[in-house]
Amino acid sequence: EGFRFITRVLSGSLDMHLERADPARPDVTRMLTPTRKFLGDNPDTDYDYIPLDGASSYRIVGTRTNVTYIGFCLYGRRDPYGIEVTGNLSDEDIVFEDDGSFEILLGPTRPEGAKNFLELTPSTYAMLVREYFLDRTTETRAPFVLTPVTACPPPEPLCERALARHLEDVGRYVEETVDLSATLSVFASLNPVEDEGKHAHAEVAGGLVRHDAIANAQAIAAELDPSAVSYTHLRAHETVLD
Repeated sequence: EGFRFITRVLSGSLDMHLERADPARPDVTRMLTPTRKFLGDNPDTDYDYIPLDGASSYRIVGTRTNVTYIGFCLYGRRDPYGIEVTGNLSDEDIVFEDDGSFEILLGPTRPEGAKNFLELTPSTYAMLVREYFLDRTTETRAPFVLTPVTACPPPEPLCERALARHLEDVGRYVEETVDLSATLSVFASLNPVEDEGKHAHAEVAGGLVRHDAIANAQAIAAELDPSAVSYTHLRAHETVLD
């Protein structure tokens, strides 16, 4: 399972950082799927990864559906390693038109009259769009399209230098994701469910996440009050967080 976990991360990294890695002509990668799972993903969530250039400007056009939640989260690089959230806009804050349509502008500065805006910083390199479902049989994905404000000419043929740079990014993502998964797994193991007072909540993309370790053959009961939040869920993971 550990080796298969690495191949799953590699599969996703090749899509995100080689095949669809051009921020001037951004394309969407379904980052996680039923057969490509890592980082403790939620099986009731669609994760769409889009490469961005922090110095460029983009436009998102979409339509609100009955999906439980949709959020647009920006990520930036931290030197020398690691990433951080640089911006997040969810359906709770998006201004929708009467027909459910919406437009979000992204860039270093806010255009005049923009109803929805996400600021890009020099470190911003990608966006992750999350759509949460309570019932996939009755809920529909919210369609959206992201395009650069300024159209680009066709790309140059792939050269050895560009390929090497992309493969470097592929390897870096695999290394960082494996290290992060190991850290999260160890962190969860240090929080058995009996130690209620020791639990820490981490803020992730506008929400709160906590990890609890469950022993073999252990049964637990959870009481939740969903009245104060728009979405809440419980999910179970193996040691490698798939």
